[in-house]
Amino acid sequence: MCCDGNYAVPSIYYLNAQLKALWSNANECVNSTTADIKSSDYDKTKYFRALAQFHYFGQDKKARKRFNTVEELPFAACFDEPSVRLIGVRKLISLILACRSLLFASMKPSSLCELRRVTSGPS
Repeated sequence: MCCDGNYAVPSIYYLNAQLKALWSNANECVNSTTADIKSSDYDKTKYFRALAQFHYFGQDKKARKRFNTVEELPFAACFDEPSVRLIGVRKLISLILACRSLLFASMKPSSLCELRRVTSGPS
């Protein structure tokens, strides 16, 4: 592939190829390991499997002993193959503005005053 100075598209192809390989490895690990969430083998592969499957047991290290099946966990997720997409500047700006408005919508009025004081500089 020839580039005219814009390396975005080849970079996206490269990142997607890497993500696909890592996800395929994780998915193969999920399909080949035991489903016993209390086993030490299961715990050893939790980071390797994370792109395809993630289980959260809670913050307590002893919490794992309370759960017998995946359905009992506070959080469990399976993921499809990830991919990176190229978006334009306008889409990026609208996403940033949307996130910003969500952030401000969730803040209390007193915290908004504090935020203005911090961002506006010395008065």
